[in-house]
Amino acid sequence: MFDIHTRLTKLACWLMAFNCVVGAITLAIVLPTFQSVVEDFSASAILVVLFIMLLVFNFYLVYRVYQKSVRALKISVWLYVLQIISIETEFFSFYLNTGLQLTLSWSFENVVLSINFAALAISLLLHKAYKGVAYQNETVAPVP
Repeated sequence: MFDIHTRLTKLACWLMAFNCVVGAITLAIVLPTFQSVVEDFSASAILVVLFIMLLVFNFYLVYRVYQKSVRALKISVWLYVLQIISIETEFFSFYLNTGLQLTLSWSFENVVLSINFAALAISLLLHKAYKGVAYQNETVAPVP
């Protein structure tokens, strides 16, 4: 646990919460039309459940960062780092997103590489907030 919220931790918490809300709104918009669009409903339903679990986990991390958890801040950094790059090929696709998405994509023959700039910005902010909190915890002398 860290002692007080800094500007960076407050901003990171708000951006993570905004990202979660965007993800929940997107899910609410897409989910009603999901069954009519998807051919293989059972396999795709698993992906929807995984997305919901990831969204709930992200909400939990927002709550834990709000409660001043250093560990949740560190896990949040890694969660958003995983969302930065997505790769799509003819037979394989890796894509992780819990909400807001501002991407730039490049196509190389059969491979599409995308960079999510929203996740990049949030992960950099979270990393800087984590470093500030870690420095704050190191400089505070332990009470005997």
